[in-house]
Amino acid sequence: MRNKKLIIIFCVLCSLTVLIIFNSVVFSVQKVYASCMNYAADGSELERRVLDGAKIKKGGSIFLLDKGVVTANVESAVANVRVVNIEKKFPNAVYINYVKVAKYLRVEVKNKSYYLSNSLRFIAEETDGADNALLPLLKIKGELSDVSDGGFFASNEDGDNTGLKIIMSALEQIITRDEFLKLFGVIDLSKNSVFLKTRAGVAIELPTLDNAFEKLRYGISAYNDMELQNDSKINSGTIIVSWLNDEKKPRAQYTPENRY
Repeated sequence: MRNKKLIIIFCVLCSLTVLIIFNSVVFSVQKVYASCMNYAADGSELERRVLDGAKIKKGGSIFLLDKGVVTANVESAVANVRVVNIEKKFPNAVYINYVKVAKYLRVEVKNKSYYLSNSLRFIAEETDGADNALLPLLKIKGELSDVSDGGFFASNEDGDNTGLKIIMSALEQIITRDEFLKLFGVIDLSKNSVFLKTRAGVAIELPTLDNAFEKLRYGISAYNDMELQNDSKINSGTIIVSWLNDEKKPRAQYTPENRY
């Protein structure tokens, strides 16, 4: 009986401790930040709209903050924004990381160009048409079933759908849209490896898409380092980015061979 009473008392004390922590001023939301990941200087107006749309009540428990609700609130209130993630920085700060939805890629279907956003939806040609010619060309294995304005990218090859989601999710966290447009001319999912060809002529090759974020970040960094270390511009060759399982990190190797 004595042990049972001790267990009950211990459980009550634990419950009280949890309640105190959950309702503590120390762990109440005091600071909320919003950061655009794909535009270097997006301006305070969009940031304000994201913060207002989030409807995060300051003073509420950071433990009880529902990330799903905040994401839905933001994307409902601000049509041209997609939330990438929400970070709780203990004890009292919340960071909303988002991307601005804009044209990222150009797809050719029967000699006609169609435009894809970073949310993988087709956007009408008339929308922000000034930079259409700068959009990297997307090549895929399969065929597209719907290229109408607002329709989602959907190939009859599952590898295209999965591959594009992985690549775009990684890229928009690594570089801004302007950097993306300046750096790449072609994204090719139609071959055994995925190739991202730079406008200078060097291709970044990913033999597989596991750990794509780390691989792409490493590959882009390797390309930028090559540009800085060479007096003459490198306009050919391939950077092959593989994954070292033993060391759990990528490896980038440059070869003068034009593998793409």
